[in-house]
Amino acid sequence: MSNFRGKLLLVEDEPAIGEALHFNLESEGFEVDWKRDGLTAFDALCSDANRYDAVILDLMLPHVSGLEILARIRPLAERLPILVLSARSLDADKVKALELGADDYVTKPFSLHELILRAHGLVKRGQWSRESQRNAIETFKLGSAEFSPGTYSVLAASGETIKITPTEMLLAKTFASNPGRVLSRQELLESVWQYSSGTETRTVDVFVAKLRRYIDTSTGTSVIETIRGLGYLYNPTPGTAS
Repeated sequence: MSNFRGKLLLVEDEPAIGEALHFNLESEGFEVDWKRDGLTAFDALCSDANRYDAVILDLMLPHVSGLEILARIRPLAERLPILVLSARSLDADKVKALELGADDYVTKPFSLHELILRAHGLVKRGQWSRESQRNAIETFKLGSAEFSPGTYSVLAASGETIKITPTEMLLAKTFASNPGRVLSRQELLESVWQYSSGTETRTVDVFVAKLRRYIDTSTGTSVIETIRGLGYLYNPTPGTAS
């Protein structure tokens, strides 16, 4: 296919939703491997997660839940972009999925057009991940932490070395490249997640909270400041004027 966009693993047990997504994603140029339950999806990822450019994962699945898949697969495939698709709309469910390693969370019912745009964003971040590894991008500092794009790890302020996802790495790199400048949530969604203008999601806030755990010391002051009504600002010397 001349307009090939990447290979997706679609995990969805509802036939109507699965068929619609399968058809429309393939019409966009993606190759789609559709699994209808958690066990077959888990087996496919365990056998070779690297064959996929991204995953679209429902949470409420037969046999093995989406949350179980996230918890068990993420340590084995830390660079694989994963978007959670679920009818669970509570903030606690979204935060749980993102904490387990999902890159974003879309609530049913959803806009098909928006989901396709997010699929493109997932694949682009996966491509950035592979390119950064091949090109051995140099380490960089953010706060008291040192990030290593080549290994997708961070030497945290606590002294612990932690594996992180491409989305976390790209978000950290974006802040490190823009010290002293306020970055709006929409700007971060567009530059890091590759999402269109007007996207509504709490994903940015959850990922910033995760970054803060890596980069901040126990002083209680964060180098990534929340600027009410505007967004976030990376201030390498917190407590001083920017």
